[in-house]
Amino acid sequence: AALFNILNSGNVVVGNTTSTGVIGGTTKSGKFLIDTDTGQSTTVDMAIRRAEGTTATLGTQLFTVRQRGTLAAPAAIQNGDSIFDLYGVGWDGADYAYAASMSYATDGTIGTNIMPGRIMFSTSPAGSQTLAERMRITSAGNIGIGTTSPEARLSVYATSTSATMPLFGLYANNGAGTTS
Repeated sequence: AALFNILNSGNVVVGNTTSTGVIGGTTKSGKFLIDTDTGQSTTVDMAIRRAEGTTATLGTQLFTVRQRGTLAAPAAIQNGDSIFDLYGVGWDGADYAYAASMSYATDGTIGTNIMPGRIMFSTSPAGSQTLAERMRITSAGNIGIGTTSPEARLSVYATSTSATMPLFGLYANNGAGTTS
């Protein structure tokens, strides 16, 4: 089998002959797919390297670009549009299931040289593969844990009604165990 394939669909596949798979119970198709099956923990699936001579002022950069419209005629994205999603997916014995994600989206009015953004962190609770947002950083710099609308620099909300579950804890190891 070829190590590199360009399919009739235009999708690019490395290490496989198909660009589709079932993730979270839904068939997904990728424009660019890298499959590795080496069994070696030292193998890297994808690496991006940068060399900048002796004035290394920038690290390696990865840009994801989003627009509405077409590539030939781009249109501005709108408030709430997703820009980039990064998913952690694992094999559960039957199919691939979502474990966690990090998403970037717009968070306010878009204008010329104005692109307010937010970052959302999600995990799947025990017994599920459905992602639930756990933390958000808004364009205002507010951080929300347990809320999608933080009103302060740090807003923490508990959804449990358990009287034994602490809402917030500071812990130190005193050598004999953990104390709060």
